Amino acid sequence: LNLQTLSVDPASAVYQLDRIERVWDYKVPAEDKLVVRFDTGAKAVVSAWHPFLVWDGSKVVERRADQLARGDTVLG
Repeated sequence: LNLQTLSVDPASAVYQLDRIERVWDYKVPAEDKLVVRFDTGAKAVVSAWHPFLVWDGSKVVERRADQLARGDTVLG
């Protein structure tokens, strides 16, 4: 693949472009899918367990899609 995505270096917490090495294709049942809407107007249809990077007020944490709350600061 000749694709890149924005990623965070866990050691330095610096954002950088990183090469996508593999893509997974999951068959997710409809009842396990969520629509996450962002204040930019964008939306993503993801599995309930899809991880998002969230600013919790003091640090970046990983949070499952089904644990996001209105007002969370999702990074990316």
